[in-house]
Amino acid sequence: TVRCHHCSHSFAVADLLETSRKEIGLDFLYLTNDRGDVLASSPPLQRQPRGDWPIIMSALSGQVPATGVDIFGNDELAAISPALAERARLDLVPTPNAVPTDRSTETRGMVVHAASRAMLPDGAAAALVGGTVLNQNLEFIDTINDLVYRAASLPEGSQGTATLFLEDVRISTNVRLFEGRRALGTRVSAAVRSAVLDEGRTWLDSAFVVNDWYISAYEPLVDSFGKRVGIPYVVF
Repeated sequence: TVRCHHCSHSFAVADLLETSRKEIGLDFLYLTNDRGDVLASSPPLQRQPRGDWPIIMSALSGQVPATGVDIFGNDELAAISPALAERARLDLVPTPNAVPTDRSTETRGMVVHAASRAMLPDGAAAALVGGTVLNQNLEFIDTINDLVYRAASLPEGSQGTATLFLEDVRISTNVRLFEGRRALGTRVSAAVRSAVLDEGRTWLDSAFVVNDWYISAYEPLVDSFGKRVGIPYVVF
């Protein structure tokens, strides 16, 4: 539980949120009341953000702090920060064996966010909400890769990689296309999409990844509404 002693001093609260956000490494941090009004934020919000996320409802109802992964539309990201909306945008790259699509871009963002109950001076319920956008978050995916593939953990000559998909689009990865370019915007194969996203199964098998065959592990990622929305994977 977070108790706000200075909520009448919005600038002081905003300064505190700005300092805390940077120390924790979040993309956004804000305080909202049970009517959905944002009382203070870092960065300054462009307009009122969506307030009906299950993690926020959970915090406002007095339950334990909640964390979830959710898909934000580009307009929902822009309400928080135009820079986040721009970071989420990826051009799709034609990928062999992927499901055919007429889409050319991915503009949604995958966000890991958390909310904790706060108490206002008048006793009203509030929630402290913070989150990070995972699109093109290379520090996040490189950390996963380092944790999974420690030194000498693979046969000599093998290379391990990690990826996060929003549905079937690579939004963060250390898979390379050429000349050091990461394979952002490429897509998962139709066979893996069917098994993992449509059927909800974990895939532990060989798979075609961008331009070659790999030993791979894919698992469905479920959002706070219980819907399968993405896939984390590691391969070598």
